Amino acid sequence: MAKEKPLDKITDVMTPMGTSVFVKINGVIDDFAGGRKYTVTMHLDDADAEALKEKLVKIWESSNTCKQREENGKETDRPTFTLTKKKDYGWQLKASTQVEFTDKDGNTHENVVRLVDGDKKPMDEKTAIWNGSKIALWIGVRPYETAMMYGVSLKLKGIQVIDLVTSGAGGAFGGSASDDVGSYGSSMSDTFDTSEDIPF
Repeated sequence: MAKEKPLDKITDVMTPMGTSVFVKINGVIDDFAGGRKYTVTMHLDDADAEALKEKLVKIWESSNTCKQREENGKETDRPTFTLTKKKDYGWQLKASTQVEFTDKDGNTHENVVRLVDGDKKPMDEKTAIWNGSKIALWIGVRPYETAMMYGVSLKLKGIQVIDLVTSGAGGAFGGSASDDVGSYGSSMSDTFDTSEDIPF
């Protein structure tokens, strides 16, 4: 009899501050390859990327999914995640989330990626974030395993905008990046996908 697959909970992580490369959220859909997601890609400097990579690897290594792979004699030392280094661009982190979610009663809702400024004050969710903005991401990290690969997925949950670049404009906000996931706290649970027991 096959062992039941372990279920790993999502771990909330606040990324270091980086520079936005590609942002499609809250009504602007990334439909690449037929997907319907909200997606953010950001550039990180070497030191911040290495520190985040170390954190993601530790989450993987402490997961039930990793432990079960070890028990089954499978490889565990090369987890995949969407933090990659490219020769021409350096380190880039990509996080995404579904455009819609279904609640426990079967009702479908639009997913909303929360935005806060550098002082942790809520921003209009329809704010356009252009390439070059200084941002930090609130991501939900969950270990996974498929027939072909294993690692941790990075679910986009919120964005802290430290220095906003919009069409033809320079930075609009001050403040500093927060490493406190609680800065995104919300009493509006109906605007988030809470189907995975994530404490918002």
